[in-house]
Amino acid sequence: LVMSWDITDIDSYYRTSEGVLVADILAAELSHQCRSGLVRALTDTAEQLAVGYPFPLYPPGHPLPPVFMLAETGVLAWTKDESVITACIDSDSFPCETDIFEQVFVSHALEYVADKVGFLSEIWRCLKGEGELVMIVPHRRSLWARADKTPFGQGTPFSRRQLKLILEQVGFGQIQIKHSLYMPPFGKKLPVVMRRRFHMIGRIGWAMFGGVLIVVAKKRLYSSHHQPGHALRQEVRQFMVRQPAGAVTPLSGDNSG
Repeated sequence: LVMSWDITDIDSYYRTSEGVLVADILAAELSHQCRSGLVRALTDTAEQLAVGYPFPLYPPGHPLPPVFMLAETGVLAWTKDESVITACIDSDSFPCETDIFEQVFVSHALEYVADKVGFLSEIWRCLKGEGELVMIVPHRRSLWARADKTPFGQGTPFSRRQLKLILEQVGFGQIQIKHSLYMPPFGKKLPVVMRRRFHMIGRIGWAMFGGVLIVVAKKRLYSSHHQPGHALRQEVRQFMVRQPAGAVTPLSGDNSG
């Protein structure tokens, strides 16, 4: 599976004015779902894991959970309290024990992996019973899926039906999938206020063509699918590392995300 973007490209995008606006819109959507009781708060980092590139969606100043970054995209050495909290992993073999996280948050990850069932099966394995998966993926029917100068135009976009089928196959239930990011991926020279207005209008006018899908799903305690994943067939080490191999430091040195 050949990808044109790596983790430094994604990081650079979120340091642009458009990336800041996109992150603010998605963070607001997640916050709204938290207030509605649909999603556990991302700021509750106890027993939480993030996968992919999650930093812009966490409120500035709040603690970050451990972060797994994919070998497919590479890894940034993101630090917290002088310790590196990121690690580069195989997407079908997470270096952690079974049933240890209450929530896994995934952003800029599923679309990059070839074995999507294996990747989601590892998340299922790592979640506690009734644990929660929160995931943001590019929407196949949107213009953003064709915007190859953004991270949402990379990898494999998804439809709601595709996501529901694969999540049920892996062993997730109570699946809720919502659209977000309704402004078009062009018009970068327009004022931010106008682009936000496009987003708000799109919630009503073209909601089904939102740029991303936000997924919330619960681990089913009893799943008929389960065959041992790659990580279950071998002993694994705990994930925390001081400096993962091949890591690079964020460009600006600003670790606030």
